[in-house]
Amino acid sequence: MSAQKTLALTLRTLDFSETSQIVTVYTRDAGRMTLLAKGSRRKRHGVQTSIDLLQTLEIVYLDRSAAQLALLTEFALQREFPGLRLDLGRGYAGFFVAELVRTLTEEHDPDADIYDLAVETLALLETTDAVETVTHAFEARFLRLIGLLPRFDGCASCGGQIEAAGDVAFAPSSGGTICGKCASEAAERLSVSRGALAMLAKLSATSSNKVERLRISGTIAADVRRVLARTWSSILGREPEMIRHLPWMTRSAP
Repeated sequence: MSAQKTLALTLRTLDFSETSQIVTVYTRDAGRMTLLAKGSRRKRHGVQTSIDLLQTLEIVYLDRSAAQLALLTEFALQREFPGLRLDLGRGYAGFFVAELVRTLTEEHDPDADIYDLAVETLALLETTDAVETVTHAFEARFLRLIGLLPRFDGCASCGGQIEAAGDVAFAPSSGGTICGKCASEAAERLSVSRGALAMLAKLSATSSNKVERLRISGTIAADVRRVLARTWSSILGREPEMIRHLPWMTRSAP
């Protein structure tokens, strides 16, 4: 049992004892992990050094048997994203990112792109004036990375073409847009503008350093919110816990 070193983003923490924590992280090299952090709550030189949410750490751990939690033996703080703690809306968006990564990734299934996307998004959320756009870009790119991005360019049900004019039917349970014939058989469907679908496709392919240049407003913004919210509910079988706290969701129900 050799020690492993990697970078980790903290997604959830739970006090385990007076001196220890159980920590869920997404690591760059080993994917999502839950670790026992012995002694992490001890004061060092009179300073409390507990691991907190939304921190990036360099960690050293021992991956023990399947019946035991991996043991965190060393950690060094890399980044804390203090801007997320100074503004409620930014903080909720950060917690939403953490929730999606925690609930929709598998243990020990690494994807460095997911780690990088989450960290880049948290860094942007600290300072951007486009919190909603940055969050939606994360959602769309994350859906693509986990292989669940809805189809926007044809019927997700039969594979046929979408009618040439007017709004488009979107069925979360079918996995995307659907044609008029299939819409009559869909259990749930939304009427969505073509501009919103084009924006969602663009968001899924836009790099973090360019996403702030995108502008979403009016009907397109409302449709983007509805599509993403219903997509998450369809995938999870429930509404994400943090989504109702996002400022733009409190302004308009999905």
